[in-house]
Amino acid sequence: MCVKLIGVCIFLSIEDVLKFTVVEHDGQIEKVKNANQAEIDCIKAELRNFKKNESGGTIGIITPFHDQQTRLIDKINKLPDRDNFFEQRKLKMKLKIKYEYPHYRMDCLLWYKNPSGQDIKIIIEFDDFHQGVNGPRSGTGRHQEYYSDKDVEREKTLESNGYQFLRLNRFNIGQDPVVTIDQRLSELVGPSSSVEVIVGV
Repeated sequence: MCVKLIGVCIFLSIEDVLKFTVVEHDGQIEKVKNANQAEIDCIKAELRNFKKNESGGTIGIITPFHDQQTRLIDKINKLPDRDNFFEQRKLKMKLKIKYEYPHYRMDCLLWYKNPSGQDIKIIIEFDDFHQGVNGPRSGTGRHQEYYSDKDVEREKTLESNGYQFLRLNRFNIGQDPVVTIDQRLSELVGPSSSVEVIVGV
């Protein structure tokens, strides 16, 4: 899920604005599909901290699953301080079905299913720098400096949606391109023959 921060004070660091909490899986099997009790417990703990510390502002909770939203509302309604959250802090819960990102075209998409059944998606692209280069054509090895802001935004958007990038260009292709590509793909997915390649997606 992508988050865009607008109007953040320039005197604040990103750590003052955004915090990530890793919720460890407890190994239990959820009785309700698309629900996560450990995440609910974490959110309830954060709400209690807001009340205890008397933090200002409003509260918003975003979840991509309807079942999780229903359980969250039910659990929060049972808290002793539910009026503080809903009435004073204007607690809102938003159901985020999916994130719509622009339709990007790519050179090649490699879709790999590893032995555990996990889908690994790798975008393979060849950077033809001489068509849109922002610097000299002589190879310096610092090819990242040749990407435009749109290139970087596109790559980061796709990465946030579960895609990995393998960029090939005249700086990193090596003396033997076949060996180089094989080595770099192996580093990303590991050796296996269960590979499906979709070209021109």
